[in-house]
Amino acid sequence: MKPIYNRIITGLTVAALLTAVALVMFYPAEKKDYTIAVIGKSSDTGIEFWTAVNKGIELAAEEQGVHVTIDAPLYESDVAGQIALTDEVIARKPDGVIFIPTDEDALIESAKKMKAARIPYVCLDSDVNLDDGHVLIATDNFAAGQKAGKTLHALTGGQGKIIVAAHSEISSTGRQRISGFFDGYGTGASALPVVYSDSVPENAYNGVYQLLTEHPDVTGIVGLNEPSTVGAVNAARDLGLLENIHVVGFDSSFTEIKYLESGAVSAVVSQEPFNMGYLSLTAICDILDDKKVKGNILTNTRVITRENMYDEENQKFLFMFME
Repeated sequence: MKPIYNRIITGLTVAALLTAVALVMFYPAEKKDYTIAVIGKSSDTGIEFWTAVNKGIELAAEEQGVHVTIDAPLYESDVAGQIALTDEVIARKPDGVIFIPTDEDALIESAKKMKAARIPYVCLDSDVNLDDGHVLIATDNFAAGQKAGKTLHALTGGQGKIIVAAHSEISSTGRQRISGFFDGYGTGASALPVVYSDSVPENAYNGVYQLLTEHPDVTGIVGLNEPSTVGAVNAARDLGLLENIHVVGFDSSFTEIKYLESGAVSAVVSQEPFNMGYLSLTAICDILDDKKVKGNILTNTRVITRENMYDEENQKFLFMFME
């Protein structure tokens, strides 16, 4: 397994990012003739998290003066598709790769192939279970899961049944968030079987709907990414149970912000996807420039509620830097 993370990046402010854009406009970057390939998890444009990640990559690429290609399977569940895509990217011989593995074990051989082809890579968001010295830029997902668990426990008082709607049981992000959630919620949680959505809202909806039909006395639901949260909320709403259930979500899509405003969601654990994208492109360029990139880089998370969502600092998390 990879060593424990050793530093945290608190993120770039909106003002700093605006300044960066201005500098790009007036002081064009010197071209480096690098081609960086991004191997993503999902090309589904309905998932705002990945849109924000790509925006961060694109801004950093403009600043660095490098060319970027972004490819991904349509669905995060398509592990075989991502393996095949990785082979295609290696054949193109890019200078470097930003790698977002869907399965931390199944993509080990793909990572080894990149190393064998002498193509440096950094992992973004999710890790690959290979201790080869690569850099990871990601949320501290265990700690983020803990925040979600502690928040839901405070809302339910630790009483009643809870539902966990997670995006994956095979990615490092999914496993770490689930583990962190139960650690944060504490002992005594009467948890029903975990619903895995594969980042498809309809999957979360169907799984949560079924559990709520069988257990209408559920007191809390956690959605561990954007599609899982949205699907879970819609299921509880359609069954007329939402008023009796506390929901804690993950991420900060426009739909989730509306749910916060209406009270359908009690809190969200908001990440920094734009910054993750920005920092990953910067890191791979530093590696190609023979600059030392020390350790793994963890971006920040923040628990945002209906009561604090209008605070200035929380607005920077909720409204991602996008066009």
